Amino acid sequence: MMMRTIILSLVLMLAGCGNGNDAGKELEAKSEYSVLQGLEYDYRQREQDKPYVVEKNAFSSGYDLIGVPKGGSKQGYVWLIANPSSAPAIKQMPKEADFSINKDDFAAIEKSALLTPAVRSYLAAHVEP
Repeated sequence: MMMRTIILSLVLMLAGCGNGNDAGKELEAKSEYSVLQGLEYDYRQREQDKPYVVEKNAFSSGYDLIGVPKGGSKQGYVWLIANPSSAPAIKQMPKEADFSINKDDFAAIEKSALLTPAVRSYLAAHVEP
């Protein structure tokens, strides 16, 4: 756990070294994915005992992450960055995992996390009819 925190800190520090060019944006995207990977790993074997999870400022990264129960499973969550700052606009882990949320949980997530318009639309498309 400590080693992963150290590595994550180094990646996040390096992400701040970008100067706005493509290399800087790529490094920023990598730091976002490292935060996603960390939470996905931490929650991978956890029972789905909550309809959603919001991790504000996950790993002191500045990013809010949303976890929703992974479809077709009783364990693990699908994680999304609520406020990504680099492309792609939607970052999800696991990438191919399916999920759905009800409209009350969607409304609660909107109040709990700062969502970009793209993430808001993506979550809205997964609201159960």
